[in-house]
Amino acid sequence: MEYFSGYEFIKLVQSFSNSFFDIFFKYITMLGDEIFYLIFIPIIYLCFNKVIGLNLITFYLVSSISNTYLKDFFHTSRPSPEKVRVLIEENGYAFPSNHAQGAVVFFGYLLSEVKKKWLKIMLLIIISLVSLSRIYLGVHFPIDVFGGWIIGFLILIILLFLIEKYQVWEFLSNYNKKYFHHDYLIPILIISIPLIIFLIYPTYSTGQIIGVLSGIILGATFEKIYVRFNPKAKLYIQVIKIIIALSVALIIRVGLKKILPITNFFTYIRYFIMGLWLTFIMPLIIKKANWEVK
Repeated sequence: MEYFSGYEFIKLVQSFSNSFFDIFFKYITMLGDEIFYLIFIPIIYLCFNKVIGLNLITFYLVSSISNTYLKDFFHTSRPSPEKVRVLIEENGYAFPSNHAQGAVVFFGYLLSEVKKKWLKIMLLIIISLVSLSRIYLGVHFPIDVFGGWIIGFLILIILLFLIEKYQVWEFLSNYNKKYFHHDYLIPILIISIPLIIFLIYPTYSTGQIIGVLSGIILGATFEKIYVRFNPKAKLYIQVIKIIIALSVALIIRVGLKKILPITNFFTYIRYFIMGLWLTFIMPLIIKKANWEVK
């Protein structure tokens, strides 16, 4: 068991190292990076299916926030560059692997939605390769990856059960508009509960995760009540939508970082604005510009 949890297994995987695999796994591991999710999820939400897009962000963020707490709880070190090759720089603790856990949760949800067998096989291959990349690149022990798989699978099963049983995003579609106008309980709760959670555990990571989550929930609520845009459109319109959406999201993510004070709270604010932009303001622009299939 020790062989599969320590340096020996990393050395075994890295014994197949060459320049091609070095580059290949550096790119494969990006499928578990924040920037991939920030590009992929808006494309699904704005161009294909709103509910699947919102479910994807829910699965990703639940996995991310739980992984942040678990890493701080277990407090384990990453492999030493003195004992194995470390091909990329990673900060923070090791167990469980966020990439492995996130891949199981995120691509596992997609696997539950797709019907074609070749797509299911491809998603399983992606989960496996993203996980293997963390060992090959020397940033995780095998036990970190195995732990990420187990925790990710548990989160996946629980979330699949919850969205099937309660259909939260569909519920927001039927939310009473009159009640919403005269009693601001729901939007107040949407903003205050995540903010309280953040203030209890105010770190840079929780500022990112909880900030964008609260912005997305509030934005999706407003969108379903006041906008109700259709994500379907002609191909050139889809391209325009994504260019605008991602460009502004990048300005919010990077530009506001240079303007606002560098604190955990303003990280929360920055990501809150980004979530609100992607789920409410951009859909409102799409609706007003008449960029929808009739």
